[in-house]
Amino acid sequence: MALTLGAPTISTLLREDTVIATNTRLAANTTIANPILRLRISTTTLVVFPLNASTPLTVGASDGQATVNPTSTTAVASGGAAQVADNYQILGRDNAVHLSGAVTGGDAITAGQTITLNTTTVNMPA
Repeated sequence: MALTLGAPTISTLLREDTVIATNTRLAANTTIANPILRLRISTTTLVVFPLNASTPLTVGASDGQATVNPTSTTAVASGGAAQVADNYQILGRDNAVHLSGAVTGGDAITAGQTITLNTTTVNMPA
């Protein structure tokens, strides 16, 4: 019998393990100094936040949610003209995109503006 199993539902404990493994992957291969969070509109980067070099994500309370751990909560926007970010990318120290997805919430961003990153979370898939 040949079967194809559908996408599984993952327990919260495995989701937490995914956050821990993601930290390890993001911190490996030191091509760049820190992992980074890019906030973008379509394919245009609006602002970049460097993340903690060894712990870019902070593990949550066994719910599969991770908090982004920036080295500074402020950064100067490099792009945008009163545009709201619609997606993000998290690049590891190997300078490769490891996480990406849609952004919900946020304010308009304009190039040259200092942007403050409040509590920002990523949810690992269930």
